[in-house]
Amino acid sequence: FKSEKILLREIFSNQYVSLNHIGSTSVLSLASKPIVDISIGVKELKEKKKYLNLLKTIGYEYNAGSKFEKWILFKKRTSKQNFNLHIMPCNSKRLLDQLIFKQCLMDNKELIKNYGWLKKHYMENDDNLFYSMNKLPFVTRVVEGFKEGLSNSLKYSEETLYQYVQEKFIEN
Repeated sequence: FKSEKILLREIFSNQYVSLNHIGSTSVLSLASKPIVDISIGVKELKEKKKYLNLLKTIGYEYNAGSKFEKWILFKKRTSKQNFNLHIMPCNSKRLLDQLIFKQCLMDNKELIKNYGWLKKHYMENDDNLFYSMNKLPFVTRVVEGFKEGLSNSLKYSEETLYQYVQEKFIEN
């Protein structure tokens, strides 16, 4: 992540607000696939073509995206390392939920153990869609539980909750 972050900072220069190591490889002792997931929260999400021209210079190719969710995924596969690059607006629910989930895992060893078991169980099928869809309810429960707990204890609105998460959990 550290070396890739340097390249991405250069490519995105003043376009991004946050650049975070997310996913299982970002949490010590969590079972993971050999792929480093990185999220970039940008000031304004552009068309995938704008990013493709920049990112192909460092080995990325377009993988997926959603206009509805305002999210674009690029991948980079080399003999040494694999990366997934998630680009989305810096204030998107998707980005903030990723940051919340990572922090919840980092703060709870039992959660790491349970999530690790779940991931291994669903990875046995070697079907990425099956794997992603079946771990989603677990992730959603954890994130929603965090939001509810924080909102209740600190009387946050959704907007201030997201501001709190951005201030506390963004790596940059």
